Amino acid sequence: MEAACNLRQQLQPSDIEACMVWLEEKNDTLIKCGSHGLDTLKKAATTRDKLFDVDNRAAIDRISAISYEEPETVLWYHKCCYSTFTKYLRERERVLPGF
Repeated sequence: MEAACNLRQQLQPSDIEACMVWLEEKNDTLIKCGSHGLDTLKKAATTRDKLFDVDNRAAIDRISAISYEEPETVLWYHKCCYSTFTKYLRERERVLPGF
């Protein structure tokens, strides 16, 4: 089984312009997304969609459209973006288990 995040790699802004969550450029480290990380992002996107999170519609649609069958696609995210996006899922699961 693949780890949640592969080894962290320092990348220069010229290598990758933005992370997959909010497509922002930051000075934070980009992390390569593994299968577990992608599963968590997809669950968070589904939860946000069910709760009509209109403020993050573009991120929800972008993450929901990612296919598991495209192994050649390398996905990256900032730790802070991933944490913020999935925090909503963790809080919802704490309040409403099994939601």
